[in-house]
Amino acid sequence: MSETSSESETTSASATNEDELAVEQARLTENNLVTEVIKPAEAEAKRRRIKAEAQAEATRITAEALSAGDAIALDQQMVEQMPEIMRSIADSLATSNLTMIGEGQDLTKLLSQLAGIAPELRKLARPNGDAAASAEQAAE
Repeated sequence: MSETSSESETTSASATNEDELAVEQARLTENNLVTEVIKPAEAEAKRRRIKAEAQAEATRITAEALSAGDAIALDQQMVEQMPEIMRSIADSLATSNLTMIGEGQDLTKLLSQLAGIAPELRKLARPNGDAAASAEQAAE
């Protein structure tokens, strides 16, 4: 009977060690999950939230400036978009089959006309842009 009792104690001790090992392994797995998955995901979510809030604030400020008819804000917005506009024009001209006659005065004229539309764009960007532009034209 002492052999059976000894085997039983050994089996019981082995089972206890396996249980403790399993608990420790589960704890390590959970810590690993927190470190490698959850914390980085939370940091990324926070980064995106902060960026979205900043963009929303910038949009709100721009909208307030536009609704107030702030010409400086409109000019700044047009200046910021001008490289994109010019890039688009340059890409279109690069893929076009153009024959220039003379010294390119027409191209210079086209570019100066593009610069001249800025005031018209500003009028249209105002609240009730069409109405404001019509009223200004009627006053002239």
